[in-house]
Amino acid sequence: MFRRSFFLSFNTWRAVAEKTHYDVCIIGGGPAGITAALRAVDYKKKVCLIEQKRLGGYDLWDGSLYSQTMWEFSNLYSKLKGSQAKRIYGETLDTYVELDEEKMRESIREVSLTREAQITTAIQATNSIDLLNGLGTFSSDSEVLFHNHVTKEYRRITADYFIIATGSGPRKHPFVEADGTLVMTSNEIMHTAIPKSLVIVGAGTIGCEFASIFGALGKTKVYLIDKSDHILRDEDPDVVQRVQDALERAGVVVHHNSFLYDLQPWRATEEEMRKLPERSQGRREGVQYTILNRRTRELETLHVDRALLCLGRAANYKGLGLENTTLRTKDGSLLVDAFGRCENSNNTYAVGDAADDMHVVSMAQAKGKNRD
Repeated sequence: MFRRSFFLSFNTWRAVAEKTHYDVCIIGGGPAGITAALRAVDYKKKVCLIEQKRLGGYDLWDGSLYSQTMWEFSNLYSKLKGSQAKRIYGETLDTYVELDEEKMRESIREVSLTREAQITTAIQATNSIDLLNGLGTFSSDSEVLFHNHVTKEYRRITADYFIIATGSGPRKHPFVEADGTLVMTSNEIMHTAIPKSLVIVGAGTIGCEFASIFGALGKTKVYLIDKSDHILRDEDPDVVQRVQDALERAGVVVHHNSFLYDLQPWRATEEEMRKLPERSQGRREGVQYTILNRRTRELETLHVDRALLCLGRAANYKGLGLENTTLRTKDGSLLVDAFGRCENSNNTYAVGDAADDMHVVSMAQAKGKNRD
């Protein structure tokens, strides 16, 4: 049977395998999707789990597990210096120990690989979950087309129930574009060399987490832009004060009541670099940023090596084919009821970050478990 491909930007025809029916089809193999799949198996359902990239989603790769493991490294390293080290060892030990960045990154990756293997084993042990690696796109309200770009495999998939668990990605800044090298998001920052100085735009949970990590590692001068009069505006005052105190001890400079007015990455031209002495410590690239104090209306400009954008997360529906369905979105998020069921559908649900819930792994897992 031949069918028009929904995966190409030009009109072509591809051979598509005959239709396969499942009890539950889940698009997205992150914490919410995996939890929903395993929960469906508890109810003796036959499940199709489609994941475009790596099993585990943002929890395992470039996200929660990566940053938590990096935080553990920074926490351990911080205990080798300052008052904590003096209480335990009688002196600070940071002068005797040098952080091996490459080893740290290898360890972080090993943790994710171990967890991925554990999840894969659990899924295979059920004998009720078909794990498909590729892109799942709705062709209608009742059918998903699966496509693997490498193997060129196509499948038509129907199901009694569909669950959208496609996760989220870093929210874009309205006027600053992340290039992945000088201006980064959480997707890139943990894969690059630790900078000597860093400005973090956004003082929410993600921004404060990275501020604490780089501050504790002691190799980076960290600046944190906070548009409010205190960080973590949605948290209780006692929690805010505890985190604020920890950041100050780590030497983090917080720009309270400040908006990002301008941010420009720059690199020296070849001619400029030739003029620099061979052993010059002058910057050959970096970021210039300007902040506006919302109370005094004063502008301040500073220079750092790198910038990190931490503006929260936004639901990821790229390639999902929502335009081929009757599902509705508002402000970039699917409209769902109290049970996560999508508006205009009786059998399609959204869970985790795809439902624009609290963007934390535990919430995604809880919602994934409750959708079956």
